[in-house]
Amino acid sequence: MSVKKAASLSSATTSAWYPVDTLDLSNGPISLVTAGTFAATYDVEFTSEDPFNDPATGKPYTSTPTLEAQKHSTLVDQTTAANGVVNSVVTAIRLNVTAYTSGTVDLYIGQGSMG
Repeated sequence: MSVKKAASLSSATTSAWYPVDTLDLSNGPISLVTAGTFAATYDVEFTSEDPFNDPATGKPYTSTPTLEAQKHSTLVDQTTAANGVVNSVVTAIRLNVTAYTSGTVDLYIGQGSMG
């Protein structure tokens, strides 16, 4: 299994979408690590829309797309380090810090065979 750092945020903002391999992500682990004197609230969001190509044209987006974001079932309103899994087909994942005072939160995503 390959684990990648998908995002790192130190302010109230939303990270860019991190595209994932839909064939290798089913039941893929998600880990969130906090650092510093962490005082923030965050969510993990996912989409099943194509993060690369406009469905209307089938061609690459010419500007940053607005994709439908869905909240992860358990990684919502988190204030400490947390772990979860992806149990559905998704195409991209992002980190959303909704309130921030201090510290950093890092999003890690595992993909690939576990055995």
